[in-house]
Amino acid sequence: MLGSLSKTYAMTGWRLGYALGPTAVVSAMSKLQSQSTSNPTSIVQKAGCNRAERAAGVVEQMRREYIQLRDHVVKGLRSIPGVTCTLPEARFMPIPTSPRSRTRQREVGLGRRGKIT
Repeated sequence: MLGSLSKTYAMTGWRLGYALGPTAVVSAMSKLQSQSTSNPTSIVQKAGCNRAERAAGVVEQMRREYIQLRDHVVKGLRSIPGVTCTLPEARFMPIPTSPRSRTRQREVGLGRRGKIT
């Protein structure tokens, strides 16, 4: 299992995550990570632990607020004549389209086999 304290608790710019799993897998991940990135500073580690220990209910509250904001943005976009917008399910940011953006997508090849050409 992988997780991100910095994303979960809105610790913008403080890259801190974790991994849980079988010893052999986590050990191999640790070897790879140690050769490709630097480690978080001690203050980031302490802030992440503090946030995780004291944040009961905060994540669910933030999720509800993001859903409210997403729904408000989608409603506003849908109120613009000619703009369509699907309700995103796995992300916050909606991606609206308009007749002009659809024309531009065709010009650059978007939408053909799902690739940009």
